[in-house]
Amino acid sequence: MTALFDRDQEKDVLRNATLIWESAKKSTLLEDLKAWAWEVGAKAVEDRSPSAEEVTDEVEQALRYWDIVWKPNVDLLRAQGRPNTWIEADVKRWKRQRQERRRELMGQATD
Repeated sequence: MTALFDRDQEKDVLRNATLIWESAKKSTLLEDLKAWAWEVGAKAVEDRSPSAEEVTDEVEQALRYWDIVWKPNVDLLRAQGRPNTWIEADVKRWKRQRQERRRELMGQATD
């Protein structure tokens, strides 16, 4: 959860406060906050950006294209005489970079 506040510094008054719930799952805490906001006259607005589940297919497609370029071809590397420890390091690096790319794509798709 993130809170953003808009204050009038001269009058030392809060003009606006925004609570941002950053979870795909709604919890009882979120429902309690919405009820409290309604009781004090505030409004609760839900962002309609796509959830992580809704963009998974799009992200997986982008990762398939990414793999075409970046995934090490283990058989080709072995045929060229590359040492197994190097190949294993290449594959490990690719897996780490793929996870980073997945997080990046998921972040872009749900913004």
